[in-house]
Amino acid sequence: AKHPYRTSISEEVYGVTYQKPDSQPVEETNKSEEDMAFLKTKLMQIDLFKTFDAEELEEIARYMSIKEFKNGSSLLYYEDNYDHFYLLRSGKLECFKKYTDSPEKLINSYSEGDYFGEFSFVLPSKSNIKISAIKDGKCFMLDKETYMRIKNRSDEKIQERNEGFIKKVPIFKSLTDKEIPLLCFLSLTLISFLNYSGMALMLFQIHLVCLHIMIFLKLLTCFVGVLDQL
Repeated sequence: AKHPYRTSISEEVYGVTYQKPDSQPVEETNKSEEDMAFLKTKLMQIDLFKTFDAEELEEIARYMSIKEFKNGSSLLYYEDNYDHFYLLRSGKLECFKKYTDSPEKLINSYSEGDYFGEFSFVLPSKSNIKISAIKDGKCFMLDKETYMRIKNRSDEKIQERNEGFIKKVPIFKSLTDKEIPLLCFLSLTLISFLNYSGMALMLFQIHLVCLHIMIFLKLLTCFVGVLDQL
């Protein structure tokens, strides 16, 4: 049976069915022209968003919510659900962490243009940090569901474009209809791996290594067969 919602490329390879979230989609948030320009400029500089085109970045900017905070308040506390990406527009924040053998320690601070929370898109979990404000300000927040919805659609466009290109290359004509999407998936994830930085996003790619090896061996066998026919 055909699913009403297409999966992301990685989900299609692993055979995981995409389930439409039960929660209501996040609505667009009205923002000033200055805030929209700030968001689009900053997002295109962040590794997490480097595979998105200008139209997709603008859509992400429209859907990012706004959170204002006061000096002394906490944006994130220990054991809170850690499922948003944060981009600071103004004010100042400090990040604290508890360790088993020592008291709470200051591990980072954030000011305008800084961001955090990309780890939550890769390995969602309960927060093990506390984010407190030391100066009034505001930040923009992006939820994981909105990010994945736009990311999945972006991946589909990239895959369709890559499949069209691969079908025109003579050396790939011996690939089957199942192997072409796998090759596209491999190229996409390798590009993403090179674009992304930070341990969190690198960890996300580690579980793909075995799949990459299998695809590589299959392609190598295909290339050897092509060379034998020359």
